[in-house]
Amino acid sequence: MGKGRLIMRVFRTYWRLWMVLTVALIAAVAEWGLHLPHVAVIVINVAGLALAALMFWDMVQTLRSGKFGVDLLAITAWWRPWSSVSTGRL
Repeated sequence: MGKGRLIMRVFRTYWRLWMVLTVALIAAVAEWGLHLPHVAVIVINVAGLALAALMFWDMVQTLRSGKFGVDLLAITAWWRPWSSVSTGRL
């Protein structure tokens, strides 16, 4: 396998990680370099909503395919702490 193909495979496999790292870099430059904290907040919020929507779509596709199991357990384990935060019961 060529070096270029390996790099592309790594980017395709870990695209969410690269997205988060890119957003963090952009937000850091906006916050500390350009002194625009509102831009950093907007960038983080938009990217967070986009990533959450894409992950939600992936979860729905997994559930529709019938190949859940550990994924379903991970979803419910992830949701539990947030449900306590949203209701104010910690």
